Amino acid sequence: MTMDRRTVLRGAGTAVALPFLEAMLPRRASAATKMKRPLRFIVFGEMNGHIRSTWVPTGTETAFQFSETLKPVEPFRDRLVIIDGLDKEASTKSEGPPHMKALGPMLTGSSLQKGNFTPGGVKASVGMGYPGNISVDQKIAQAVGDKTKFRSLELGVQVDAEGNPETRMCYRAINQPLPPENDPRAAYDRLFADLPPPGVAKKAWVAEHARRRRSVLDLVMDDYRRMLGTLGAEDKQRLESHLSSLREIEGRLEIGAGASCQRPRPVDVRGIACTEPDQAARRNDCTDDVFGAIGRAQMDVMTTALACDLTRVATLQWSNCGNRVVFSSLGHNKTHHDLEHQADAKILTQINVWYAQQFAYLMTKLASVKELDGSTLLDNCVVLWCYELSNGAKHGTTQMPYVLAGRAGGRLRSGRFLTFQGRAHNDLLISCMNLMGVEGETFGDAKYCKGPLPLA
Repeated sequence: MTMDRRTVLRGAGTAVALPFLEAMLPRRASAATKMKRPLRFIVFGEMNGHIRSTWVPTGTETAFQFSETLKPVEPFRDRLVIIDGLDKEASTKSEGPPHMKALGPMLTGSSLQKGNFTPGGVKASVGMGYPGNISVDQKIAQAVGDKTKFRSLELGVQVDAEGNPETRMCYRAINQPLPPENDPRAAYDRLFADLPPPGVAKKAWVAEHARRRRSVLDLVMDDYRRMLGTLGAEDKQRLESHLSSLREIEGRLEIGAGASCQRPRPVDVRGIACTEPDQAARRNDCTDDVFGAIGRAQMDVMTTALACDLTRVATLQWSNCGNRVVFSSLGHNKTHHDLEHQADAKILTQINVWYAQQFAYLMTKLASVKELDGSTLLDNCVVLWCYELSNGAKHGTTQMPYVLAGRAGGRLRSGRFLTFQGRAHNDLLISCMNLMGVEGETFGDAKYCKGPLPLA
């Protein structure tokens, strides 16, 4: 049989998207046809900075040793490009509060415009606005988003609801920040639940679904059993593995993902000092056990959405500038942001290693998904791991750390450690566009652009 690529399993008002199956190819599909698989773009956005001495690898381009911070991702050496030395010129040469002007250009490559935001997102008569450009994920989504059900997927981990320049990294257009979805359950329902019937409010429909839900998979099992009898052995294995993964995700979604870590406003909104939060503002849900559980659930949902070709562009934002997460599992009792300003290299390296472990988790999930041609989902991705700052204590935005993962379907020459001097991070964003098949020699503020980096 030949199955439509957009076939889903249905039952009781629920739809479950499927991964690519051999049965979705034309009956006379050639080897070349089977080799055509979509490319995906992912952003892993980390807030605050790093400790340079424990982040930068040592050695040469191909014969390098992983640093203490990057040690957790060493198993993926052959699918990584570690990049050092780029300056975030759009931040360094921009006006505005340090965190605001660091995050805004991170994916846009553009300095902040004039506006009415001051530190902490407080509105005032004089301040800064949003960056003056679309973000690179949305530039790519413009080119590939019409091929999937969802143009792009923006996920967050305890990102503040207030949409100011210190809390948003994705922009669909100038002055159009995209809020990330903080709740993995809501993201899961959005991806895998049918739309409500005519005349039924979506909110009420979702609530009713949640009330009577045993499991999305339980509701589609009859359809699943019928389909299973029509598939070949390899397709059966792919489908069973896919549903097993979904079952695992469902079992881990009830984690209080709606919890958030809201920051107190600075006492003096005209200044740029980072203030110590009131003790009462520190909530239990700001510890890293909840923070990490939400993040891993979001990465599970993201991987499934990409595997099912529901979207080809996805971003994950870990909190926001000056985040209030307390890494209690590491023995800390102060927030990440506050520790940044104490500049304790040992403590901050512990936090950076924790984030590297989360990135390794994402790599493991992507590498576990097999494509029809024998490659993995990770092989067909461009994954950008980026930081808000280089040096957190000094709000530095020079010599920024970056990691690219995946192989971009063979376009990205991985297994390398590259150092660039005198280049802006705009050139890395251009490279991400080009690797995804989007042409262009500039991105963001053109005055900082020299062209794509030699990554192919």
